Amino acid sequence: MAEEEAARAFLDLQVDGRVSGAAAVSWVAGHPRFAALSRPARAKAWSVADGNDVGALDRNQFDTFVKEL
Repeated sequence: MAEEEAARAFLDLQVDGRVSGAAAVSWVAGHPRFAALSRPARAKAWSVADGNDVGALDRNQFDTFVKEL
């Protein structure tokens, strides 16, 4: 995925500079490239990105999440 698409998605989904887990899961489920990913695969990508386990991602963490997908 192009970095521009990830940046655009982050801006669309973020609230107060962070993307919630629910918003990220909804985005992945509706994305043509990622919709077929299994729940464990999504969870693994999330756990890598959300290393401090706060349930939301900042811009850099969201980029990591997208790359891990």
